[in-house]
Amino acid sequence: MKIKNKRNWYSYVFFGILILGAVFLVSSLMRRNENQRSTYQVSYGDIRDEIHLAGVVDDEHRVDLGFARGGRVAQVYAREGQRVKKGQVLARLDMSREATQAERARFDTFLTQIDTEVSSEEANIEYEKLLAEQKARVDALWNELLSSDLQAKLVKENAVTKTRLVPAPVVTGVYKGGKEGRYLIHVYRSHTPSGYSFELTGLEEKDYYPVKVYQPGKLGKNGLFIQFSPTNVSWYDNTLWEVRIPNTDSPHYLERKRAYDEAVKKYDELKEKLSLQKRKLHDDSFVGLPYTHVLTERSFLQERSAFLALEDGKIRAPFDGIVARNDLEPGKIVGAFSPVIHFISGKKKVVLDVPEVYVNRIQVGEKADITLDAYPEIHYEGEVEKVDEIEKGGEGSALYGADVKFLNQDEKVRIGMSATTTFSKLIKEHVIRVPYHFLIEKEGRTFVVVKNEKDEEEREVETGVRGNDGMVEIISGLREGDLIISPNEVN
Repeated sequence: MKIKNKRNWYSYVFFGILILGAVFLVSSLMRRNENQRSTYQVSYGDIRDEIHLAGVVDDEHRVDLGFARGGRVAQVYAREGQRVKKGQVLARLDMSREATQAERARFDTFLTQIDTEVSSEEANIEYEKLLAEQKARVDALWNELLSSDLQAKLVKENAVTKTRLVPAPVVTGVYKGGKEGRYLIHVYRSHTPSGYSFELTGLEEKDYYPVKVYQPGKLGKNGLFIQFSPTNVSWYDNTLWEVRIPNTDSPHYLERKRAYDEAVKKYDELKEKLSLQKRKLHDDSFVGLPYTHVLTERSFLQERSAFLALEDGKIRAPFDGIVARNDLEPGKIVGAFSPVIHFISGKKKVVLDVPEVYVNRIQVGEKADITLDAYPEIHYEGEVEKVDEIEKGGEGSALYGADVKFLNQDEKVRIGMSATTTFSKLIKEHVIRVPYHFLIEKEGRTFVVVKNEKDEEEREVETGVRGNDGMVEIISGLREGDLIISPNEVN
């Protein structure tokens, strides 16, 4: 009997402990839920409707550029990333032959004008003036031909130059000697500041000059200078260098030679024309060339055609912008109309795909907020620039393309970056509002939990419009400053 009573006592104790544990657990859960409940202080604000659309950054205007004819690239004037102006030449082909033809056409047009539109006395004066100008041009082109791209080439080595690459002396200046030939430069040890001098022979009488390493020194008496590398001047000891005038190995030599030859040809023709004009002036029986108005017009057309052909060998910037990519380099062979330069305006925009349910809520000129995945902390102001009239192909609901331009351009923004564009529309302003998740719906009525000084109470409220920003208007039941608590879901 005692054993049975003892067993019953143990059972009561066990069940009692179990009940106390359950009460403690429920109490803990309730306290935990209480601690997790959030609060919100009622205030006035706006109810807004927001649309968030993902897009990609692009340029407002981007084009691929190429030459209107094929050929060899002569010059590249714009590097990648360089900002240029509309009409600026970005690159050109080797058009030396066409340039000569264009200059020839211009020259012929000018001569035709003189012969058909002025008197013999005036023509004589014009030819005298033109002859003097052409003579000056011939001299200038000759000096340019002789002086351009001059280089010193090693013709006699020493022990050092046979085992390592020694920098060639740099030749600068404008050659004024007037004749072709070569200079020979023999370097030897001396008592000059650099420790070396050179003997100069060839186009001038033999003479001696000190080797200069930190600034150009004289190379003869005809306007040229030479500077040796300061790396290790002893490497030049007992070497012989040659400077040929002109430098026929220059990639621009043939182009300059053709220009000079054409200038000489024009000069000779002018001399002949001047001779004819003088005969016309002093010999009444002399009959000149039968130039007519038709000949003048034909000359103008030939000149225009020649210069248009010259433009086919150039790429010009179609608008102010940036060279985004440049595949050209001097000497490269390119085909006609091949895209070789990618050109952009530098003005960025966001390209969007707008679902049909939203397309009627986005208007051209509407402002938007733009954020980038790369810079989420920065907000850019945008404006809708275009909304397509025709839907884009694809499965599911129709999509419409839209462009949103950046109103504040930033160099950090790059093409291809992911962007989020937010359109925010005001539904109602300056109303009492609360977050929607604080509301409690019961049997068609709406309540909120209001926290008083000592306890909580459920208070019925009347709601108004709701925005998709998560806020809802409170028409009655709350006033500014009330503190509400999120519903106790456990209870």
